[in-house]
Amino acid sequence: MRTINVGVIGVGAMGYNHARVYSKLENANLVAVADVVKPTLDKVVKKYKTKGYSEIEDLLKDPEIEAVSVCVPTTFHHEVVMEAIKHGKHVLVEKPIAFTAEEAEEMIEAAKEAGVKLATGHVERFNPAVQKAKELIENEVIGDLVTISAKRVGPFPPRIKDVGVAIDLAIHDLDVMNFLIEAPVKQVYATMSSILDQSDFEDHAEIMISFDEDITGILEVNWLTPYKRRQIEITGTDGIITIDYIDQC
Repeated sequence: MRTINVGVIGVGAMGYNHARVYSKLENANLVAVADVVKPTLDKVVKKYKTKGYSEIEDLLKDPEIEAVSVCVPTTFHHEVVMEAIKHGKHVLVEKPIAFTAEEAEEMIEAAKEAGVKLATGHVERFNPAVQKAKELIENEVIGDLVTISAKRVGPFPPRIKDVGVAIDLAIHDLDVMNFLIEAPVKQVYATMSSILDQSDFEDHAEIMISFDEDITGILEVNWLTPYKRRQIEITGTDGIITIDYIDQC
């Protein structure tokens, strides 16, 4: 596998992790990073000995860079990804893919037209425990799927200011459900509201999804619980799979 020259746009909390991982991958070469906050930019440039840009456009014009990670706040995903696509870059955008479904659809269509790859950072489907569950389901070890229920709860993260739990937390498990079930969604029912004063968005949500083939998904997410829990349970006619995302087992 050949080495890919990459750049990271936005090197705050998540972007820093992207830069860190790229620096360790044998088939990735971290060419440059970009951030509008100079101390943040300088810290990453110094640590990983890479080029730094204070303007996103300058990074996108860098001819060395083939692909970029977009790790800016969610409300800017559409704008930055569309610019990256215009410059012919392959894109890995942090989840959620966009602030609205319409923005996401426009990004997907633009990537198709430009012939570049667009991927979203839904990391849980690559969790070894989820991969094993997929194998067991495909081999019909637990029979026919009946229900998948997930719980993703924990304390409020002060750094997240532009979205609520629905598209910050719930999308992880919705993606895993789609990955495991591979059936169209027929109906969605949800309740959500806000209890805390720290956020302008919902801080808890309860979601029920009806899939084809009479499979039901049930999901609870919140920023209210004083401890973090990341679990999913898959019920079949011949058995049950229980996964702790954090312990990967």
